[in-house]
Amino acid sequence: MKITNRFRVPLPVSEAWIALNDIPRVAPCAPGAQLVEARADGSYVGTVAVKLGPVALTFKGTLAYKERDEANHRVVAEASGSETRARGTARAIVIFVLSPDGEGTRVDVDTDVQLAGAIAQYGRGAALIQSTAQVLMDEFAKNFAAQLSAQPVAAPRSEAAGPAPLAPAGAPPAPPPPPAPAPAISVFTLMWKSLISLIKSTFSGKDGGRA
Repeated sequence: MKITNRFRVPLPVSEAWIALNDIPRVAPCAPGAQLVEARADGSYVGTVAVKLGPVALTFKGTLAYKERDEANHRVVAEASGSETRARGTARAIVIFVLSPDGEGTRVDVDTDVQLAGAIAQYGRGAALIQSTAQVLMDEFAKNFAAQLSAQPVAAPRSEAAGPAPLAPAGAPPAPPPPPAPAPAISVFTLMWKSLISLIKSTFSGKDGGRA
């Protein structure tokens, strides 16, 4: 199933690009996601807790950036994992593309989600699975935009700029805390948002049929 999102952040493309390539900063924007281990090859082990209808699921797997095209500000990420109670597997290919949007940046996100096993049958059909996945990606987009707006990233210092200025005497300031993981969406919230999404798509289809 394919999901498309688009949102805007009030940062120039150069700063948004730096943030997008910081996986420990991006991953917690997904509801219920948490990184637990960084690997030497640049990939990460993590968990994701989601609710599909009345069923609570927890996946454990890996996240890695497969492609980074700095010239076109495009990143291809792959996440895959197995449900911890052996209910199936999930795999997602996510493509991020950053584009200038006035003084800010437009972020286009295209996601292809593949489910296998018992979880592919949950939700009484593909429509609920599709709407649930859309809700989760919408929440990710909102969290990512909010994080970039609240914690802009400065470009790394170049060697030509010389060493960073020394801190004043006394105790050095504490480094900023890492972003907190986005909480898993409650079953009631997810079911309500999925229902609204289904209603909108149903009426949209009917309106299109009258045209």
